[in-house]
Amino acid sequence: RGSPPPFVLTLSVGTPHKPPPLDARGFPVSECGAGARRLLELGVAPEHVLEEAWSLDTVGNAYAARVLHAEPGGLRHLLVVTSDFHMPRVRAIFDTVFALPAERGGQPPPFSLRYEAAEDRLGAEASAARREREAKSLAGFHATVRDRGLESLRDLHRFLYTEHAAYAALRHLREPETLDAATLGTY
Repeated sequence: RGSPPPFVLTLSVGTPHKPPPLDARGFPVSECGAGARRLLELGVAPEHVLEEAWSLDTVGNAYAARVLHAEPGGLRHLLVVTSDFHMPRVRAIFDTVFALPAERGGQPPPFSLRYEAAEDRLGAEASAARREREAKSLAGFHATVRDRGLESLRDLHRFLYTEHAAYAALRHLREPETLDAATLGTY
């Protein structure tokens, strides 16, 4: 009973900032589905590709990767790959989420995370707009962890489903956030 085989986990159903693209039949194309399809086209064996088709943002990516795949699948060593402009926030969020004990005062889980940034291929205007948004979002994440006292996976679960703009039922009563065109184009 050695280590599980390596997997590639593609993340995210989409974003709350714009509708998903549609395929030729008119069905939504998820980000994770598009990523999985590309990996299969490149020759990655289907049994090594896992999809996470629930999350809508980076906090949701980390939460779902942990609770839907890493924990139940026994995946302890993860390499997280994302865009260069997104890496500082991804690293902060994944490090935080994967270090949370299940309950307050519990033991941190035995995960080992490494990171690799992919080249930023955005144009200058879009890159500047997205980097500015990423910096604001990173500051917002740190404030949320501090202000909400997110010290366990249970705390994070409660926050996601009762307060978070992408997952809490309250989102149905709020106007969605609007983004400038340059930033929106990076999603």
